[in-house]
This record gives sequence, structure tokens and C-alpha cells, in this order.
Amino acid sequence: MKKKLLTVVLLLLLATTLESCTASNRLINQNANDTGTDEDYLPDYVFYFESSGSSTANPADPSTEYLSKISEPKIFSFSSKTKTERPSDAADQITININGDSCLLDYGGTYETALSESTDFKYFSKFNLYKTDTIRAYTRGAANELLYFSNTGEVRSETNGGITESEAKKTADSTLLSLYGEKACQEYTFDEAVYTETELIVQYTVIYRKYVWGTPTNDAIQISINTAGKVVAVNAKSLGLFSSAENKLTKQNIDNAVNILRDTFSDKWTVGTAMLVLDSKGDYYVSAHLLQPGPEKTDTMVVYVNVK
Repeated sequence: MKKKLLTVVLLLLLATTLESCTASNRLINQNANDTGTDEDYLPDYVFYFESSGSSTANPADPSTEYLSKISEPKIFSFSSKTKTERPSDAADQITININGDSCLLDYGGTYETALSESTDFKYFSKFNLYKTDTIRAYTRGAANELLYFSNTGEVRSETNGGITESEAKKTADSTLLSLYGEKACQEYTFDEAVYTETELIVQYTVIYRKYVWGTPTNDAIQISINTAGKVVAVNAKSLGLFSSAENKLTKQNIDNAVNILRDTFSDKWTVGTAMLVLDSKGDYYVSAHLLQPGPEKTDTMVVYVNVK
């Protein structure tokens, strides 16, 4: 009787939600009366939505979404940072060599991201800023691993005809090797070269990405080259974040999470490329963008599913 009643309540809730709510709010917590004490009916996978908290899905019926009674806050983006105390090994100045160009930079502060919540990944959260008037660089640790470099004084440089995509790729390959070594060349896979031309920027950005058991991660090394062939930016803020992931996860772990995500949403949404990410506590998730075209606009949402 209890099982039958629970099933009826869930189906009524789902039907009401699908008919009356928009894509952005239909997944908000609404079943606060469900005590959740019956372990037999709790689903295995938990989804987190960028705009509306968490929900759960039953692997036995993945096309059905169930609203959770608790929306646990999650942080998946580590772009924001807070200033922290200067470490003892932070130098007053450092010299960075980028593709044959050498620049002397002054210490400008130490910062950390929300990843500091994790014991295992806390090292990856802290970095130092070094800068001049036109150059900024973020480095990590005593070895000053380069996480970010930007030379704003060179981004608009143009030459007769500029360089080709192939030439930009060749420059990026040599820069990847000189900055991060042969190991990085083996661990990071070339993804694409993107050409950008605006009033402020004319450049190719060559992107290399870390894959774990065939699944892309958000650990990418992006190297930007202006039309004169000069490296003007490097972005590797998640460098090494997934270096031990293949020891902690199996291909089956990841594939199961990807499959449950697609099975749950593909009948109503267009599911984008699944990507392996971390939350601020160091737990692994598979993430994807969802698209749902409408008569007036396309609804979009980012969803994360825990890797079990």
C-alpha cells in the first residue's frame, strides 16, 4: 500500500510539473512532505542543476525525473577567487619564458578558489599572481607551474596576411612542450584551433584537452597566438586536476553516469557533449549542456550527475 501510494504521488507530481512549469523552474524542490525513509525506493543517481538545485533519477526508469526534498548547494566553477596570505616560497619576482620571449614579473598577491574545500585537491586551489603593466601570470607552487599568462600589449598585432592555422598549431605545439614538457604532450589531446577577430583581438587559440577513459574533462590548455606568430595568452587554470582520475575511476563508472544522464533527458532535451568535472569538495561528476528549442526561445540548462 505504501509503495502504491508513493508511486501515485510521484506520478501526479511529475505530471503536474511537466504541464505547468517552465524548463528553468520545474525541477525546484517541491516534495517536502516525502520523508525519504524507505531505502528501497531511493534512486541511485543525483542530478544538480545550475539554476534550480538538485533532483534524482531512478536507474530502473531513467526517463522519469524525481524532485528531491533537499537542494544541496554545489560549486562546480572555480573561476572566482579570494585573496589569501602570501606563502613563504613566493618570490618577489619571477622570469617567465614564453616561446623564446623572456619577461620579468613582480609578485602581486596570492589567491585561492573554492576547490580549497577539498583535502585531496587543496593544492590545486592556490596560486600566485605575477605582473607588469601589460602582462599577468598565475603560477602554482614553488616550481611556479604556469596556469595563466596574458600579454595585452600584443593581442592586436597584425602582419601581411598573418599566419595560417597550421603555423599557429605548430607554434602552440612547441610552446606546450617548452612550458609543460613531453608528459603533457602525451596526456593532453589536441581539440581544435579557434580563430578570433574583433576590434581588440586577432588570434588563433589552440586547445589541448585532458581525457579520462575517453571522456573529455574541463582541464584544457589553451594557447593563443597573434597574427605575427607571437604567443599572447596561455590558459591552463585546471592544469593537472585529473592526473589521478584514471586511478580513482573506471571507464564503466564514467560511462554509467553518461548513460543515465542521456537516458534521463534525451527524450525532451538535446544533450550536449558530456564532460568530466569536479565539484569544490573533490567529487567527480559528468556535466552536459541541455537545449530545448521553443516557439519563442531556446531553453538551456547545465546538468551534473554524480559518478558512482
